Amino acid sequence: SYHRKHFLALDGLRGVAVLLVVLAHASQKRLLAENFKFSGELGVIVFFVLSGFLITHLLLEERTRTGQISLSKFYVRRALRIWPLYFAVLGAYVFVLPLFDPGNFGSIYEADSLGDYYYLLAYPFFLQNYLVNDSDVHFWGIEVFWSLAVEEHFYLFWPLLLVALRGRWLIPSLAGIMIVTFSLRALTRLEVLPSSNDGVEQMTHTALDGLAAGCIVACLYHWRPGVLKAFSRRRWLYLLGWALLLFLVWAALKQLPLFPTLPESGYYRLTLASLAAAIIVACLVGGARSTTRPILCSRPLTYIGKVSYGMYILNPIVLLYVTKVVAYLGLLHGAGYFIAIAAYLAVVVGVAGLSFKFFEAPILRFKERFARV
Repeated sequence: SYHRKHFLALDGLRGVAVLLVVLAHASQKRLLAENFKFSGELGVIVFFVLSGFLITHLLLEERTRTGQISLSKFYVRRALRIWPLYFAVLGAYVFVLPLFDPGNFGSIYEADSLGDYYYLLAYPFFLQNYLVNDSDVHFWGIEVFWSLAVEEHFYLFWPLLLVALRGRWLIPSLAGIMIVTFSLRALTRLEVLPSSNDGVEQMTHTALDGLAAGCIVACLYHWRPGVLKAFSRRRWLYLLGWALLLFLVWAALKQLPLFPTLPESGYYRLTLASLAAAIIVACLVGGARSTTRPILCSRPLTYIGKVSYGMYILNPIVLLYVTKVVAYLGLLHGAGYFIAIAAYLAVVVGVAGLSFKFFEAPILRFKERFARV
């Protein structure tokens, strides 16, 4: 219902983002050789930019076609997309997996005091990125849920701001959000402001760069389409976006030869990644023709993008057991790493595909009842 063919490349870009995340998790579990240290944050930033663009695009399209935005239907649609799988996997972490593997997932059934598991109360309310420290978590893999908290907070306040502000104020407000986010992150790293989580970038007020950048692209798409068409005609700009994103990925591989160190990169790495992803998205939706578009629109990559939510949520569980199997088979050395990572990717895509087909898709069909565009 919203130029699906025109945005097909964005599914492929989402596939690239989730692959960055799952490869980062694989490197943390030593499923990759030690000199490969992917950064999952970069994949999450690309997710944020895409989310900001698509959500804002749909809201603006709704107001254009119907004259208003239904906040109630928007919140219902978001809940139906995010909550079912989120709460199902959260329940599995807490009540099911500990029965079979208490060593990796802790066990509330064997706990001397449930006080050790108080932090779980934050997850149903999406407050884990403020109230939970990673060192307190007893469940392997549940830490990835921090980004869902950021997105849920964004979904809560951004439509209200979109309804309240007129068009001419939206882009300046979003640019202001990016500047304030950068400033708050820098002040938190300098310990001027307190950090309530092990990761400074995991708090909502320090992680809005990508979401705001994606929103700006959506506003330009609706109100200044000529700007995006001008962007797309400048191939060097599109290549610059990819070059910057790939450079940041390269910089995350800290043990590679000739590592190009970014001094104090914690301050501005996420902002640079947000700008890079926003440039790529702007050029793609503006109609850029390049050799990368057929790759992004390819069936394998768009399918991975379609099932990316399930991959993101479920990959820690898959990774844990795939790592055990390949270690038992003695594959974690030399060429065995390639077999191990191929098996991991195949299993996680397969599991996410089953989740999408039999669990998520039926719920998404119900979600269409609340669609307005």
